[in-house]
Amino acid sequence: MDTTTTTLDPREAVLSELDQLRQRQAADRAARLATIRHARTLGLTNQAIGDALGVTEVAVRNMIKRADIDGA
Repeated sequence: MDTTTTTLDPREAVLSELDQLRQRQAADRAARLATIRHARTLGLTNQAIGDALGVTEVAVRNMIKRADIDGA
């Protein structure tokens, strides 16, 4: 039985945490866009969506446009 434990060097631990944050951010972005699109199908305006998200109507419009360009 191996009793040695492996601990990450502090720099590697931080890099690992940053990678996990990046992955969660990508998942959050996809979920946010799906919810925005669903809200639009329900008739909500970009302004109403922006108000709920705490961003401007222009930001909502740009998120949708960027997602369409990226194919998300």
